[in-house]
Amino acid sequence: MDRDPGSGHDHDAARFEGRRWREDWSTWARGVALFERVAASEVVETVIVRDQAALDALLDVLHAAPGFAVDTETTSIDAMQAELVGISLSVDGKTAYYIPVGHRTGEQLPLQVVVDALRPPLTDPSKPKYLHNVTYDLVVL
Repeated sequence: MDRDPGSGHDHDAARFEGRRWREDWSTWARGVALFERVAASEVVETVIVRDQAALDALLDVLHAAPGFAVDTETTSIDAMQAELVGISLSVDGKTAYYIPVGHRTGEQLPLQVVVDALRPPLTDPSKPKYLHNVTYDLVVL
């Protein structure tokens, strides 16, 4: 191993992480092509998924999409302590879908219903998924 004496810096690990970051970046950049650029002044339509009919409609959108973006909304930046509040998804950059699952008030579907419904599209190997902070989101989900 190539170490910088006294710094604790592992140069081999840094080279590996740099290569991995470039590979991840390349994958992400290819995924951006799926989403049309939306001007900052444009409003993105947000669909709040509060009932089974809205969830079924979202599932139809996800099944028809070539890939989609996913993000979790939580109560903490520490994934091990965070409580899941909601799940955000988008397939085209023009419409966002938000599924509340941990709000204290308001209509929402039970978490297990949402997880069971999203499992097929989230685990479909033919559909790329784009996550901003995948390690965190996987721990939370």
